[in-house]
Amino acid sequence: MPYDKAVIITRPTDLEGLVKRYGTLSQAGFVLASRGQTIEEYKAADQVYKESVKKVVAAIPKELKKEIVQKDHLPSYHFANDDLVVAVGDDGMLVNVAKYLAKQPLISVNADPNRFDGVLASTDTRGMGKIIGGVIAGVAQFDLLTMAVAELEDGQTMYALNDLFIGKKTHVSARYTIEFRGKIEQQSSSGIIVSTGTGSTGWYTSVMGTAYALAQSAGNQYDFPEDADYLKFIVREAFPSKKTGTSLVKGDVNKNNPLKISSQMSEDGVIFSDGIESDNLTFNAGSTVTIKPAEKKVYIVKGE
Repeated sequence: MPYDKAVIITRPTDLEGLVKRYGTLSQAGFVLASRGQTIEEYKAADQVYKESVKKVVAAIPKELKKEIVQKDHLPSYHFANDDLVVAVGDDGMLVNVAKYLAKQPLISVNADPNRFDGVLASTDTRGMGKIIGGVIAGVAQFDLLTMAVAELEDGQTMYALNDLFIGKKTHVSARYTIEFRGKIEQQSSSGIIVSTGTGSTGWYTSVMGTAYALAQSAGNQYDFPEDADYLKFIVREAFPSKKTGTSLVKGDVNKNNPLKISSQMSEDGVIFSDGIESDNLTFNAGSTVTIKPAEKKVYIVKGE
């Protein structure tokens, strides 16, 4: 399809964050020095990132409009169907961008290969011209990544490329009823994590690995394919009592077997995705959420 505009997603650098926190560059340097650190590393990373953004912008063909959007503005930004989206940063940038897209192609650019692994990256800045040329010419290949979707009974939805968290703010004890594969149970726990294949090497593996290590079953692999048409959930620290059980603590979720959770929390119940707690859905008593694989996929442009 013809593309009208390239939307380049960027983020503040760590150096910019330090300056924002301490007011000036010199003050930030002073604070770091007083703690036995140096600001030079932050300066170097800042320069590399900004140079990468410049190279990405320069590689975009002149016939395309260009717009640079800060990551923090994504919740209120509207992507057009004929946008071509470029995320410049690490794999975390890709995850932050993906849930706001429909079928727009997403090019993930590893901005600093010396610092970032770029496991999901389409390219670094050196290959940007060839990659975007392939997309415009209609010959690019795509990886279709499965997303999770949480749907509240009032129609509100939240998507996740890595994982969803359902629980209470600050991750303290949450109370709810869980329904899965015909079984229903009241639970009290530190929350539920629902993971996609893309996110399965992160939070999900951390929780599963700890649980199985305590059960002397360490060494298991808990990740699964990024394009898997199912999700996996695990309950964190489920507490057994007279009213709460621990029998429904993990499982595979697919479109025919969704996970349903009804909140019993009077306040501070939340659902958030991909580690961004500030962008959440309120999940207090009276709310019910259904979680399953999303119909929409993330179209990640494949690298060479």
